[in-house]
Amino acid sequence: MIQDKNNYRNTFSFQEKLFFALWSLLLGIVIRFPYLVPDDSFPLGDGGLFVAMINSIKSNYYLLPETVFYNNIQIPFAYPPLGFYLAILTSIITGYSTLWTMRFLPIIFNLLTIVSVAFLASEIVKNRSELFSVVNIFPIIFQSYEWLIKGGGVTRSPSLFFMTLSLLFTILYQKQKKSRFILFLICSLSGAIMSHAEWGLIAVISIPVYLFTHGLKNWRESIKLFALVGLSSLILTSPWWLTVISRFGVNPFFTAKQSITSHDFFSRLFDGSIFAVTVNLSDNYFIPAFAMTGLVISIIKRDFFLPIWLLSIYIVNSRNAPKNEVIPITFLAAIGLQGIAQLISLLISYLNNKNKFTRIAQWTTKRHFLNYLFILILLVILMIKWEYKPLIHPISQKDRVAMNFIKEATPADAKFIVLTPSDWFAADSAEWFPYLSNRHSLTTPQGLEWVSSKEFRKISSITFELSTMIHNELINNNSHQITLCQFIESRFTDFDYVVVFIKNINSDFGGFLESGRYTVFYKKSGVVIFSAN
Repeated sequence: MIQDKNNYRNTFSFQEKLFFALWSLLLGIVIRFPYLVPDDSFPLGDGGLFVAMINSIKSNYYLLPETVFYNNIQIPFAYPPLGFYLAILTSIITGYSTLWTMRFLPIIFNLLTIVSVAFLASEIVKNRSELFSVVNIFPIIFQSYEWLIKGGGVTRSPSLFFMTLSLLFTILYQKQKKSRFILFLICSLSGAIMSHAEWGLIAVISIPVYLFTHGLKNWRESIKLFALVGLSSLILTSPWWLTVISRFGVNPFFTAKQSITSHDFFSRLFDGSIFAVTVNLSDNYFIPAFAMTGLVISIIKRDFFLPIWLLSIYIVNSRNAPKNEVIPITFLAAIGLQGIAQLISLLISYLNNKNKFTRIAQWTTKRHFLNYLFILILLVILMIKWEYKPLIHPISQKDRVAMNFIKEATPADAKFIVLTPSDWFAADSAEWFPYLSNRHSLTTPQGLEWVSSKEFRKISSITFELSTMIHNELINNNSHQITLCQFIESRFTDFDYVVVFIKNINSDFGGFLESGRYTVFYKKSGVVIFSAN
């Protein structure tokens, strides 16, 4: 491709990189402002299992414990622990509680990730307009913080930050050949691996993808670099994985692996789900369309890094698409937006002057005017429509009160069926229930992935069916032939209570009272507990 010297740049000055990074950070702070000044300092979304893990580390004199007790199960402590130790260290330094730390530490790392993504983009994109698009699009995409600022983000958010740094230092070393970048690369890759298994694996995959799409002429050097970095990272992370293997073998690493069916894998890949990012809960402002366009443009130009990187991340963890793919999607969207803007400029030129450039069309093409215009319009619309209300919430105070009541008013060996209208990965009250109530939930699969993949899939499948039935009942679509009560009794034979966390729920919900086998044990707004007779 013939590149215009004024529009296509291989490098940006440090001042330019810093300006774009700080602008992106400022935009990220604005979007995340409702989460930075909360009325309730309880962690957002999930995090109950991780609090239990942090407490286990503390009670074991800050050494890695062999197991963690959660949901009446002794779970092998095979989880990458760096995020937990960072939370403990932050709690010690600040003097605040673990719960407070899990509320704010994930957000801090998410904001740091915005800065690292901006610097990463400055090494990958070709010109200012693409960089301008990236630093404005990434901070506002909902998936760039949806799972990362939750309580569970205490591991996810640092790992994503370290992953972006590892790729950044890979690029900087390849460009500048300064040995200090190898050291930074080893440390950041080790940080990603030690924080979160999935993001750590994505970091490991991302480095060779970049090396072999940018260094085919020096492939021997790329292999040597990757071998050096990989071996060094293995050594640096060995205190964790050697401890786990010595205690449990390699089995926990394989049981924790979660995947989707081959049908779902290919359907998500080809139906556009992999690009389905949004700016809020529903509006996408054409970003997926721009990303798909950018994918086509990159392939046509034989610039294969971003397409292969996107596909590699999807292969590693297709279950969470498009959350894990949000960075390459943002970069591709910037490329696609510029390509569409150039096409429109050429079309305007053709229509105005029969295939001869007018000064206006020439200026808009050369200066990427339409690129900047679209981003500015997007930001204006976003700020006008933005309600500055959080899209992600902690579990309600009423849910926490109910769990505390359960802890005080029920036998220690009581077994619960916990119902919410959300599938297991979004059922935050069900995930917090074992920790806050200190009781056994038969419908909380979190933690089982480290014990039995078969049992994890079984409980996950049941909770999916339950959430679907609950949703249908809430909208008066009772297409099922059996009630919730009958379905639960067909799947579970030994339980003492059913607790339902649903707003504005009535006591006659689910057919429990109608069956004559249950009585109302507790009822407050949004929570009902049925006791089995």
